[in-house]
Amino acid sequence: CCAMLTLCLFAAPGQASTPADAPAPAEAGAAMTESERVDASLASDLKSGLQKQRLRGLDEHGDSITIMAVGEAGVGKTTLFSNLFLRDLSGPPGPTLAILEQTVHFDLDGVPFSAKLVDTPGYGDLLDLRRTFALATNYLDACFARSLAQERAIRRSATEAATQNLGVDVILYFFAPHRAKAIDYAFLRRLQGRAPIVPVLAKGDTMTSEELAAFRELVVAELEKHKIAVAHPPVCIITATDLESRRDSRGRRYPWGNALSERPGSPHAELPALRRFLLIDGLASLKAASREHYESFRRQALWRSHVGVKPLARTLLPPAPVLLALIALPQTRRWLHRHLAPALLYQARAVRGAVGGRVRLPRPLRGKGAPRPAPQKTPPPPPRRR
Repeated sequence: CCAMLTLCLFAAPGQASTPADAPAPAEAGAAMTESERVDASLASDLKSGLQKQRLRGLDEHGDSITIMAVGEAGVGKTTLFSNLFLRDLSGPPGPTLAILEQTVHFDLDGVPFSAKLVDTPGYGDLLDLRRTFALATNYLDACFARSLAQERAIRRSATEAATQNLGVDVILYFFAPHRAKAIDYAFLRRLQGRAPIVPVLAKGDTMTSEELAAFRELVVAELEKHKIAVAHPPVCIITATDLESRRDSRGRRYPWGNALSERPGSPHAELPALRRFLLIDGLASLKAASREHYESFRRQALWRSHVGVKPLARTLLPPAPVLLALIALPQTRRWLHRHLAPALLYQARAVRGAVGGRVRLPRPLRGKGAPRPAPQKTPPPPPRRR
C-alpha cells in the first residue's frame, strides 16, 4: 500500500491514477458547462423580466427629485435652479424672504419626471438668524410629519403609497466665495440628519485657481472638523445669465473675457458634474439616504407618541365616564357642595354687586342649600369686681 501511495504521489501528471468510478474529465467538464449554461440562461431571463417590470412601473409613475437650496444671500441659489434644468425659473424680483416652491415637469421619452425646487431665504436677508434657521428646519420637519400622517391614514391608495414623497432628497448648501463663516457650519449642523447635503462653492469665476484649491481644502477640513457628513465632495459652479446660448459658450461675459459655466475638466465650472450626480448617477443613493432620514424621524415621532408626559397623563387620568360616575355619587356631591359652593356664591354676589343687582343668581347659589357660616357667639362679659 505504501509503495502504491508513493507511486501515485510521485507519478507524472499525465500518469496519475484515477478511481475507477470517477467520471472522465471530459464528461465532468461537459456536465458542468451544461449546468452553468442553464443557470446563466435562467439568470438572464430573470434579469430581463425584472428590468421590464421596473421599466413598466417607471413608465406609469415616473420619478421625481426634491432639491432645496440653502445658504447666504446673494450667492445665486435661484440662478442655479435655472442652470440645472436650462429653464428660466427666476422668481419675483428682490431678495427671497419666504420659502418658495416650484415644480418642473419633464417628459423623458414617455417617462414622466418632475423636479421640485425649494428656495429658502438667505441668511442676511432676515435680521433674525434664528428665524432663518427655523424656516428651513421647520420645512424639513413638516415634510416628514406630512409623510407620516399619510402613512398612518386609514384610507390610502396603492398609487399614493408607491409614489409617496418623503421630503427633500438633497440640500445644496452654498458657500460664499473666499470665506466660510462659523454660521455656515452652525447652519449645517441644524440641517444634518434631515436630508443629504452637497456643499456648493458659489461664484467660482471670482477666484483664481490657487484661491479655489485652498478654499476647497479649507471647506473639506472644516466639514471633517465639525463632523458634518456630505453626500458629495464640494463642487464649484459658475452660473450663466444667458441660457439661450450654446453649451460651449454659456457662462458670464466680462470685458476681459468669458467665464464658461460648463467647460469640461475645469475646476471652476463643475455644473455638469453636479447635474449628473443629482439626476443620473446619484439619484437612487440620494433617495435611499432620504429614506433613512425619514425612518429616523418616524421612529422618534412614534416613540414620543407612546412615551412621554401626554401618553402618561392619558394612561393615569380616568376617562370621562368614570369622572361622571364619581360626580354622581352622594359623597362626591356633598364634598363639592361643601368646598366649591361658598366660593362660587361669593363670586356671583360680587358680580351682581358690580353690575348693580341686575343679575339673577342661579338657584343653587341663592343661599338655599348652600352652607351658611356658623353664627359667632358673643363671649359673656367679665364679672364685676365688688
